[in-house]
Amino acid sequence: MADSDALAALTRDLGELFGARLRGCVSHGTRDRAEKTPLPTLVLVDRLTVDDLRKCAERAHTWHKAGLATPLFMNITRMQEIEA
Repeated sequence: MADSDALAALTRDLGELFGARLRGCVSHGTRDRAEKTPLPTLVLVDRLTVDDLRKCAERAHTWHKAGLATPLFMNITRMQEIEA
């Protein structure tokens, strides 16, 4: 699967899980296909709960099969609270 297709599928999955709380999903960095390293991803969300992480963990095997690393999640709401 092409990286762009894998990233699009990840974004769709996360959209189903987070709905309007999903603020963005991007790849950060590159991967070495020869070494079969996974593509690193960053996910920005409003509010992140333990239940959200459990639901993501249930889908992680699909993302890994597509060549993606487990996403790095950033909770925008929490970051704004810390900055205030």
